[in-house]
Amino acid sequence: MNRMRLTGGKDKGRKITFEKLPRLRPTMDKIRKAVFDIVGSRIVDASFLDLFGGTGAMGLEALSRRAGHVVFVDRSKKAYQLIRKNLDLLEWTYRVGALGRSSKTINLKPGVHPSKQHEVIDVYLNDAHAFLKTSSMMKWTFDLIFLDPPYNNDLLKYLRFIEKYGTLNDGGRVLCEHQEPLNLDGDAFWKCLQKNRYGDKCISVVKHV
Repeated sequence: MNRMRLTGGKDKGRKITFEKLPRLRPTMDKIRKAVFDIVGSRIVDASFLDLFGGTGAMGLEALSRRAGHVVFVDRSKKAYQLIRKNLDLLEWTYRVGALGRSSKTINLKPGVHPSKQHEVIDVYLNDAHAFLKTSSMMKWTFDLIFLDPPYNNDLLKYLRFIEKYGTLNDGGRVLCEHQEPLNLDGDAFWKCLQKNRYGDKCISVVKHV
């Protein structure tokens, strides 16, 4: 079992775990820190979607920095279990269940009712596209979406899905991690506001137009 540290907020320095799993590519510490340096105070009380949750590191960083609602999604059962394990390590209360159906609250703080935790956390074992489609039926939208699909060429496809299903709130941002160039010049729906490179990875901040 490998470990990495959270880079900021109230849980800064605390360790989370990850395993070497197929298609699991944990976002490096310096990139996670850079993403939230870019986001700044926008994260406070924001709704944050980690659409390809993996280890849960990005959503956990968002929680550490006082996001109001964080949703983790991954279609891999092992990744889903890993996200839950890391939430357990950090003693967060969270909900699990099928989107649109009843959910179960996992409360790991003895004597503390879930309503006493300001942050709302949901973990879903779901395909990303299915989640976006179902959440649109529930009118569920987000201020910030972290997008890091396992296949780099799927990035534009998922931006199209987010636009189609209206997943991003007005004024919201999509935070994209990618290796191959992301060209949105002349795109009818999306505009790249900022692009930073860190070694072989890029972070692009995108807004809906």
